[in-house]
Amino acid sequence: MSDVSRYTEHPAIRLDGVTKRFGAVLAVDDVTLKIEEGEFFSLLGPSGCGKTTTLRMLAGFETPDEGSVYLRGEDVTLVQPNKRATNMVFQNYELFPHMTVFNNVAYGLKLKKVPKREITERVNDMLEVVGVGGLGKRAADQLSGGQQQRVALARALINRPAVLLLDEPLSALDVKLRKRMQLELKSIQETLGTTFVYVTHDQEEALLMSDRVGIMNEGVLLQVAAPRTIYEQPADDFVADFVGTLNELTIRIEKVEGERGLVASGDQERIWMDLPGGGTVGDIVRLAVRPEALQLTPRREWDGSPDLSHTSGTVSDVIYLGPFTQFLVNSERLGRMLSQRVSDAEAAAIRPGMQVIVSWHPDTAFMLAGPAADTR
Repeated sequence: MSDVSRYTEHPAIRLDGVTKRFGAVLAVDDVTLKIEEGEFFSLLGPSGCGKTTTLRMLAGFETPDEGSVYLRGEDVTLVQPNKRATNMVFQNYELFPHMTVFNNVAYGLKLKKVPKREITERVNDMLEVVGVGGLGKRAADQLSGGQQQRVALARALINRPAVLLLDEPLSALDVKLRKRMQLELKSIQETLGTTFVYVTHDQEEALLMSDRVGIMNEGVLLQVAAPRTIYEQPADDFVADFVGTLNELTIRIEKVEGERGLVASGDQERIWMDLPGGGTVGDIVRLAVRPEALQLTPRREWDGSPDLSHTSGTVSDVIYLGPFTQFLVNSERLGRMLSQRVSDAEAAAIRPGMQVIVSWHPDTAFMLAGPAADTR
């Protein structure tokens, strides 16, 4: 277990106005960030967004053109990688194929001339933590992908780094193993208490494992927050669209009551939305609702609940995905909408061609910025 009590007065990592250019390309643009001790922090974004360059500056493999990098309060901006209290796990693991698992993990301790008895104890303990305790004598090139990932993790953690940096370490694994390793990786991090900084383009992976997530695009850090906040309260249109799936509804306000707007066209359509910045009748706005927030009710069974936003539509397609089922609904006013729900008996009863009411709680919807197309 890591003893981090001595470092609580400083964050594990602090980036102050860090900028990195490669020729004319601005890879990282004025990033300021704090990552706390013992936190599992993920940098999430599309390819080329600057997340790996940011990780490499934390490791010391790249030097910022502007700004500073701090590790536990110490300015390490110009410190060489081997002089920093960080280790990195790469996509391809980079194990020594001619060495045994034990010697791969022990390599860093031997370079530091740690006593043999201590090496044996620490390596065996670490192999147990990462779940390969019985494989110490096996050659690295005889391991499966999941086993190699665990050994690479053990080798990076054996020197007790202040921060472990992980550059998409699960990307080479098949889907089933990758999902299992996500849970195991989070469990290992919680057991050791080591600060993890994890780079990924997989939104589900980031939401599952992280205490907080930083969303990057075109070198800019757009939002840093807990996974639930990122998903339910995205900072801008890019974050909203990149993290998860959403229904974008373009609507015209027909009535304003305080800070709420209303579209009302009869018993089968009534849509409420919050207007924190104010609004007027006739304004065209963009509203976003996640698929899992949309409930479908056969039109003949609709009770006209006044508390829910709702609109009528026709189911055009049903997509069975095992645990979940997706429904495509055509709404005359709002266009195509996607609903997702657990695959249960009620879901199985909804068929293509069925007339339904699509409903959602107004609090589950959020406004999108930017211009909306005129619906007139």
